[in-house]
Amino acid sequence: MKRSTRLVSIRNTPMVIFEAPECISDDIVKYRDFWEFELFTKWSDFFPNKGLMLDIGANIGSHCLQFKENFPDLEIYAFEPFPENFNLLKQNTQRYNDIKCFNLGVGSRNSIVHFNNGHEFNSGVVSIVPESKNPNIVLALDTFTFDKKVEFIKIDVEGHELSAFEGMKNLLLKDKPLIWLEDNKRNAVPYLQSLGYKIIKQQIETSDFLML
Repeated sequence: MKRSTRLVSIRNTPMVIFEAPECISDDIVKYRDFWEFELFTKWSDFFPNKGLMLDIGANIGSHCLQFKENFPDLEIYAFEPFPENFNLLKQNTQRYNDIKCFNLGVGSRNSIVHFNNGHEFNSGVVSIVPESKNPNIVLALDTFTFDKKVEFIKIDVEGHELSAFEGMKNLLLKDKPLIWLEDNKRNAVPYLQSLGYKIIKQQIETSDFLML
């Protein structure tokens, strides 16, 4: 489904968003602020102010922009599998040389997966389908070469978090990055705990956890 877009200014930062109705873009317009700004503000004292961050499920780039506004020395690798979201992600982050965008999903192994994100009101909702016009490349991050330590991971991949973590187990054990995740299925948090992670913050109503 092709969505119309428009340009807005959020905290004096230009940002291309989807036209209504679309829940992430609608909230950005409603509050004149970045997506999940309240939770970001609550937990910002825990976030690193430099080093390499991974934004997995970057959508249109709202978190990337929010982190760069607050922590300009962060380098960000942003992963987003859906072409329509990815196009806006690229537009919104193109002025930053230290944000690198990858049109890839993240999973337990390298594969080709058919995702569907045709949800009318939420560009981030995904499901796996037998086939699609635009198959998506999914990468296990343990097969990805990082030239420096990963300090921080923000991940929201609509219920596929466990699979993503299984594909980066060696990375997690080696670098032990701080992780901000959404875990609606309540299966990713126990997996991280089995690797030695502990919950340091949580917001139960939105299934968000901060772990180290």
